[in-house]
Amino acid sequence: MINVTPAIIPKTYQLLREEMETVSKLVDRVQVDIMDGHFAPEATWPYSGGREQARFDEIVAQERGFPHWRDVQFEIDLMVQNPKDVIDDWIKSGASTIIVHFDSTRKFSAIASRLKDRGVAVGMAILPSNRNTVVEKHRKEIDFLQVMGNDKIGYHGVQLDPLVYDKLEDLRDRFPDLPIGVDIGVDFSTAPKLVEAGATRLVSGSAIFEAEDPKYAIEKLRNVDSW
Repeated sequence: MINVTPAIIPKTYQLLREEMETVSKLVDRVQVDIMDGHFAPEATWPYSGGREQARFDEIVAQERGFPHWRDVQFEIDLMVQNPKDVIDDWIKSGASTIIVHFDSTRKFSAIASRLKDRGVAVGMAILPSNRNTVVEKHRKEIDFLQVMGNDKIGYHGVQLDPLVYDKLEDLRDRFPDLPIGVDIGVDFSTAPKLVEAGATRLVSGSAIFEAEDPKYAIEKLRNVDSW
């Protein structure tokens, strides 16, 4: 059975709460995509300003909990420039895993070490245009790899770049024991080929949250290798 992780792009705190509630009883883990408007084109909660930042400050100060933190683990896909500047806040938020994009920092090793020291699992995200060799230097520092399905990050509904299939096959050959996920372009048409190419984890927003029955969509993706 394939690991399926719903992905939320929280434009607002209210949307985060609503979508966490939708899937919190259906999965063990949810991915929350966080963008600062610099590394990725749009700013999400909590970097969209006003009361949105204040809500996050309360979570960091442990004055309120992350939405549905008692029901489901959450991981943060941190699409921000210079993640080292904000990593401690996200550790304090209670995230079980933080995904750091290779292109977002020159201090990946230091960030990974900081996360490990605090008991937070480390994911590294790479784009289709990144060379697979960039993973080799950091293999021992990460718990899993996330391959973005397109260089256009930060949006739901973006199509998968067909180059990702070959990329996955090469990565699986290079790192046979490394868990590898794909985020962007994961749907019922691409999922079987992604798993066949070497993906062990499927991250999807549109295929789950835009489905008439999110529970059915999740179960169908989980059993993609038996279609």
